[in-house]
Amino acid sequence: MTKIGLALAAMLATSAQVMAQEATQSLQGDIVAMVEDFVGDPAHADAIETWLDMDRDGVEEALVSLPVDTDGLIEWHVFGGRHGRATDLLAWSSRTLEVIEQPRARDADGRPMDGSDLTLIIADGITFKRLPYSITPIEDFFSRNGIRQRPATAAELALLEELGYPNLSMESAQALTGDFLAHPGRERLFSLNAEYMMGEDGTYPYLLIGADDTVISEGRSAFHPWIYRDDRNGVQLVERSNDGLSLLLLEPAKDAGQ
Repeated sequence: MTKIGLALAAMLATSAQVMAQEATQSLQGDIVAMVEDFVGDPAHADAIETWLDMDRDGVEEALVSLPVDTDGLIEWHVFGGRHGRATDLLAWSSRTLEVIEQPRARDADGRPMDGSDLTLIIADGITFKRLPYSITPIEDFFSRNGIRQRPATAAELALLEELGYPNLSMESAQALTGDFLAHPGRERLFSLNAEYMMGEDGTYPYLLIGADDTVISEGRSAFHPWIYRDDRNGVQLVERSNDGLSLLLLEPAKDAGQ
């Protein structure tokens, strides 16, 4: 490459860096303005702001928590950027709320590994991580125990048909098996992803079935629900749709521990 070509390439690279920096500063300003509007509401006058860069992309998110209500719940929000615009990434309620720095992983030579230096939010045992366009739960019961989805068996497909879900294949009915409830035996979480079952909100049916083949719970989620135990032997199911995340609480069995 000629000297002129090298100079031009350097100038273009510098220009791109400046434009990216300006876009980052503009987005950060929009997030600050959104947070100021939120906490400026008299109803949120006692809100607490914590600024953190959850994915180390140079744009800080704001974790805004409201005072504990009479039921002991903390309402909290994460304001950040999505597709270059400021938005309320997550609105949630929990009894506990903690921000932790995930230790930065290193390779065999002791060098920091990209993408491992993250800030996580933990609320009632549910761990949340920032992805480029959303905040998602991680490290649920299945991932922590190395449990992977498997195709439903022929007997399980017959059971699902009896329960009102016909015309499924082993590929369109995926199962996760584990003992995560206080019910006797192992439960199965079926995700039914046949194309015709997809809803307008991007979700598919799922069923949580006990060892006795009875339905414990059913609902809809874009992926299989994340499952977390709570401190009372109950279970928290986190569902995802195009509208965001939602929480379903399953109470422990009445005969648990008996």
